[in-house]
Amino acid sequence: MNSGRTTPNSPIPSADPAPQLAFESWRILLDECGRKPSRKHVHLLRVSTLRLQAQLDHKLETRVAAHSAARAARCWNKHAEKLRDSLSAVREIDVFRDKLSVLRGTLDAPSGYSPRSSRACSRQIEELEVWLERERKIAAKKLVADLKHRKERLERLSVELETTQALGYSLLPVSSSSDVFKMYGEAIADFPKLDADCLHDFRKRIKNVRYLAELFAKTDPQTARLAAALKTMQGAVGEWHDWQELAQLASRQFRKRHKGGVLTRLLETLSEESLQKALECCQSQNAQLDYGIADTAARLQLVAPKPPVRSLDPVTQFDKRRLA
Repeated sequence: MNSGRTTPNSPIPSADPAPQLAFESWRILLDECGRKPSRKHVHLLRVSTLRLQAQLDHKLETRVAAHSAARAARCWNKHAEKLRDSLSAVREIDVFRDKLSVLRGTLDAPSGYSPRSSRACSRQIEELEVWLERERKIAAKKLVADLKHRKERLERLSVELETTQALGYSLLPVSSSSDVFKMYGEAIADFPKLDADCLHDFRKRIKNVRYLAELFAKTDPQTARLAAALKTMQGAVGEWHDWQELAQLASRQFRKRHKGGVLTRLLETLSEESLQKALECCQSQNAQLDYGIADTAARLQLVAPKPPVRSLDPVTQFDKRRLA
């Protein structure tokens, strides 16, 4: 009896058209971000650009498009990469400010006696927040200028690529779920051992696989599960990377004025803790992916980081309040 379950080698039903690239919604985000580079607009445009780039890269690798479409795709990707750099500069500052705000609120929460180290940590957080606010304004101005410089060409190229789709030459081939799983298996094979040195590159690799998996998730439950697992891994690794980058930023800012800055040590400890969680998340999510690639999944090994130092008063205090 046919249960209706889709296997990794089952093709997507032919009745479903190949997924189309969402250039129309991307152009709307481009206009909104150009008018007001708010936290929300920057984030949405960056994610939309990343998705389109991943899809176009896949299309170029498969070499299924006409020459004119391939030329337009390569040119669009080139300008989109520059735009992403400007978007990422603003987005990174927004992430840092969010993390510092939560951390400062936790340390400043009323709970009786506050150690001197905690008060010093709060002062350094406020100082770093002031600096980040200035940097955010500068980065936002650069982003708006970059949008004005690239907007016309990006829109023209996107319309050209969109027209190619309308004529019936889809920029993405009708694929099968096995194609996505093959890409994931290749990613695992390229990263047989995960540690702090390669984890960020692993995240970037599976991010592209996730975006492609999401295209076919509606028609294939197995691919939908893969996309969900990749999103979970990507989020955990991204959390670690954000703490790591913030710790390095604090170290640079306070190296001369605050020798052995308490905020830097706190952020380094949080980075080490999130690294362990990210590695464990990747291993557990990969182990749950039972799609006939068990031999590949078994090769994903972890290189455990050193246990974080837990002697600082603010770290202990932060953990207690976070778990309360």
